[in-house]
Amino acid sequence: MIDQLMSPKQAADFLSVKANALKKYALLLEKNGYNVSRNELNYRMYSGQDIAMIRAMLILNRLKSVQLEDAASIVTSSDTNIADILAMDDTHSDVHNDGQADVLPVTQSQVPTVPTHVAELITSLQSELQARDALHTEFMAAIEDKLAEQTTMIQQLSEKNESLLAKLEEMERRQESDNRKSFWTKLFGK
Repeated sequence: MIDQLMSPKQAADFLSVKANALKKYALLLEKNGYNVSRNELNYRMYSGQDIAMIRAMLILNRLKSVQLEDAASIVTSSDTNIADILAMDDTHSDVHNDGQADVLPVTQSQVPTVPTHVAELITSLQSELQARDALHTEFMAAIEDKLAEQTTMIQQLSEKNESLLAKLEEMERRQESDNRKSFWTKLFGK
């Protein structure tokens, strides 16, 4: 690979990427705990290992459609073999080959395994989703119980309302009847 340190421009040219893209890739690696080489003025200087890590990220992104953030996590994982990832790409010296690279047929055995921390995260997320599903089911059952309760209450109130209306009508009929009697009583004096 490369025995001497490269400036950002040299590394960008070597990888066929723009300088700002190279910086972004280095930041992603650093975010995942990898230390990109630096000079005495704290400027990034790219070693052969740094170039290999970035190439591996770009290969995963291009050939496997892995998001760059995830690719950085994969290549910085202790159980990832960078040489295996680099072997997936036939361009060897250029990652982009003027923007167009032939995509190699890749077998399942060439796909890097999911790092342990990613598998643990997936398991944790699945457990959380199951817990949320259980809470959702519980919540929906409580809602159904409340709706059934309210339906029963509305039905009882409706029956009481009908009963009260019937009583009110009966009282009005009696009142009318009493009013007629008193009218006749007034007329005839009885």
